[in-house]
Amino acid sequence: MAAASGLPAQADVHADLLKLLVRALRALGEAGRPSDASRLAAQGWSLLRGTNPDAAERLGGLLHYLARLPSTAADTQPAALTKENA
Repeated sequence: MAAASGLPAQADVHADLLKLLVRALRALGEAGRPSDASRLAAQGWSLLRGTNPDAAERLGGLLHYLARLPSTAADTQPAALTKENA
């Protein structure tokens, strides 16, 4: 639903961002990096659980999906800590 200004409502933007995050994390997991995807999904869940339990539940479902995916050797290597991902 669009707001009076013609821009999407904040709730719509948040829902769309959640969909994008879930799609990106699923893709990361399916590319052989489910541990990395799970770590990010868990951080998102932690941020949302108190203020948006429905969104947190969606990430919880994603975590269950990711837990069943096989890992690759690249998934077990810790990411280098850089300014971009710190």
